[in-house]
Amino acid sequence: DSVQWKWRSRVLLSLHDSASLVTTGPKANAWWGQGVYSVRRAPDEWPDVATLIDNNYRNMHKRDVESKGREAADEEYSSRVAYCIPLLANSAICYDVSIQQTPEMQKEGKPPGVNLAGKLLNERGQPERQCVVIRAQREKEVGHASAVLLDT
Repeated sequence: DSVQWKWRSRVLLSLHDSASLVTTGPKANAWWGQGVYSVRRAPDEWPDVATLIDNNYRNMHKRDVESKGREAADEEYSSRVAYCIPLLANSAICYDVSIQQTPEMQKEGKPPGVNLAGKLLNERGQPERQCVVIRAQREKEVGHASAVLLDT
């Protein structure tokens, strides 16, 4: 089992939220395939918010800096990484896309590190990024941490 970190603009936790982690139909922004997008680094391992924004939103942030200006884009993306939720996941359902293909990447013939649109995760001359896709196929694969905490 491994710990992954999901960054959000707000935290919404309830007992039924774990069901939303189950992989569903195609989404327009699923660049690496279906699942929950996360990172391996814990919150205290990021040197600053700008590095985290670059990791999670490099291309979109760059686009929005050009169209909205740096201050507006920084404010918007800072709010997107305001909260972090730890996800405990079996490593068998975690795909570090820099070294392992998701099923969609395999189907489209994309090697590790190249998303479904053909863009590189890590570009030469840019800081290295990470992305781990967690793919739970059935609701029974998803548990809620409170269930474990109640047993202790």
